[in-house]
Amino acid sequence: MEPIASAAAQRRLPAWTTEALHLLTLSAFAVAQPIFDLFGRYATFFVAHRSTPGDILALTAIALLVPTLVVLLVRAVVSAVSKDAGRIVHLIAIGLFSGLVVAPVLRRVAAVSVVPTAVVLIVVGVLAAAAYARFTGLRRFLTLAGLAIPVFLGLFLIGSPVRDVIFPKKAATAPAAAASAAAKHPVAMVILDELSLAQLVRPNGDINETRFPNFARLAERSNWYANATTAALRTDQAVPALLTGTRPTRRDVPSSFVYPNNLFSLLAPSHDMKVKEFVTQLCPPDACASDAAESVGSFSSLVGDAAIVYLHLVTPPDGAKRWLPPLGDRWAGFTGAGRAAAGGDAGGDPVRGWLRSALAENRTRDEVGVFHQWLGSISGAGKRPTMSYAHMQIPHPPWRYLPSGHFYPSGGNVPGYKNFRWGSDPYLATEGLQRSYLQVGLADRLVGELMDDLDERDEWDDALIVVTADHGATWLPDGTRRRLDGVNEGALLWVPLFIKLPGQEKGLTDHRNAELVDVVPTIADALDIDLPFDTEGRSLLGRTRSSSKRVFDGSRIRELSGDIEHLYEVARDYEAMFGPGGGDDDLFGFGEHRELMGERVSDLAMSDRGSELEIDLDAGTAPYEDVDLSSPARPAFLRGRVRSGAAGVEYAVALNGVVAGVGQTYRDEKDTEIAVLLSERLFREGRNTLAIYEIDDADRLHEVRIGDSEDR
Repeated sequence: MEPIASAAAQRRLPAWTTEALHLLTLSAFAVAQPIFDLFGRYATFFVAHRSTPGDILALTAIALLVPTLVVLLVRAVVSAVSKDAGRIVHLIAIGLFSGLVVAPVLRRVAAVSVVPTAVVLIVVGVLAAAAYARFTGLRRFLTLAGLAIPVFLGLFLIGSPVRDVIFPKKAATAPAAAASAAAKHPVAMVILDELSLAQLVRPNGDINETRFPNFARLAERSNWYANATTAALRTDQAVPALLTGTRPTRRDVPSSFVYPNNLFSLLAPSHDMKVKEFVTQLCPPDACASDAAESVGSFSSLVGDAAIVYLHLVTPPDGAKRWLPPLGDRWAGFTGAGRAAAGGDAGGDPVRGWLRSALAENRTRDEVGVFHQWLGSISGAGKRPTMSYAHMQIPHPPWRYLPSGHFYPSGGNVPGYKNFRWGSDPYLATEGLQRSYLQVGLADRLVGELMDDLDERDEWDDALIVVTADHGATWLPDGTRRRLDGVNEGALLWVPLFIKLPGQEKGLTDHRNAELVDVVPTIADALDIDLPFDTEGRSLLGRTRSSSKRVFDGSRIRELSGDIEHLYEVARDYEAMFGPGGGDDDLFGFGEHRELMGERVSDLAMSDRGSELEIDLDAGTAPYEDVDLSSPARPAFLRGRVRSGAAGVEYAVALNGVVAGVGQTYRDEKDTEIAVLLSERLFREGRNTLAIYEIDDADRLHEVRIGDSEDR
């Protein structure tokens, strides 16, 4: 067999060097460039992982060099036995990398299933390897194409926002120490992620005190800005706007390297920082060194998450859903999601297997644990008060929490939601809203704990407290969750904003215009601090307000009508779905049969004829056979496949003879499925009986056969 490299190339470089360059070039196009392109556009990935410049450079080297080094090592080992076999290894690698070059394009353009994709990639690989072996011109082209490698590196490390992490801007000179008045007051800020004000209020604009009593209590003890809107629709843009008082104008990295003048740098001279950031890293490292150390992700998790993202780029959608941990709307923790999925393997004990899966999933970020750890940090005692900040991933997905703080396995993907859009089934969009609502219930609980804890420690009166959210979200069929489309601004723009001032004794509801960029100027005003940097926002304690509503949509600042009636319209829609609130099973049922919630099955009309539905539960019935009420996990999210039966069938699920959930079968790609939340109050210690009933047009119940999931 003749050497693969051309004679001309051999005269210039040794054959093995040229062939290694060919591998490196193809590997760069197949692996490194897609990674560089994606993370160059979304550099927040590195901020979320608390990556150092060294971490990023190391990941760059791994993506660029490791695939080629692995092939060269394998070839060297095989060539020691047979040189011809070693050359075959080289050709196989050429074909493999060529297929990987095509895979992301094929996924993006055609999105075909695994088998057709595999056939196409194999054909591409075989043809590419054959052409490489035969045509000298192709090998020369690959040699020249190696010049693209430094271009890829330059665009990633210098020509993208990643440069701000690797080459941080010099921080501004720390502002003068805050006035003595400021040093007397602890400051606490809670940012809730993706909480629309429309979820908290009634159609008349008042907070729904029946459903969310602690938010209502907070409004009675603080300034509630009932007409407050966000500055951007993404966390990594809205939070910097909130903490700097300046609207974003482009997709910058949400780091103190880019935003050195912010609330943290303002208060660092007078306050001790107790900061729990999520996605962003706005607190300067010198001020938040201890807090940063607690949240720094390992380099292995960075590499693992990057690998999972890359596999999603090259794997057909059905294969990614089957084999890969879901990415969801997170910036990190994909490897944890994979471990959670693996934890579901019962290993002989299905009950404990389910519980291990639930606990593993929640360990990726225990929001309740993070909050309780942070809560004790708020203090005005000692030489310096604290600036305590917590950005909670609530009610943002993954939706897994119940209002009590107990959690359930989220199941990875969200039924009816794909590529940041809701499908056409209104039931699934409404169920997504329900799962978010339940986590708003948890947020209400945590707000109550915040107030009670500060009251008990006599810290409330002196403290300056801010509770707000970064942006809202929408749950409209055939709509995006967080992109303005002309009909959803009522759910996206308005956010809760509560500011309790030091010494404030009585609450005030303010309906004048307010925006998140006004928060930092308001805090400075309340603490009698002269801002050492410019802001676009104005103090909400002043007489004048901006009359406009402006939001950064990812590409430009848009000025919107700001008609608050849009907010009230959304609140009316939500009340029509879930009712006015109240009752033992509030939010656990929606739709025309929600009145069945809490009813005993024995009191309802039952048909002698069984249902034609046959359902296989994803986790089987094992999780209900030995419920441990001392555990933080509950099997409250029932999912399964309809083995026989149609989509659109109404059903009720009973726990221990009481209706605990109502739902509707739906079509999800190839299968008809069920997904329903069960009221947690109806679980009891030990064995729980589970039954599913079809509801016919006369509201009679037909018992459904629950199949053996192992037969699937």
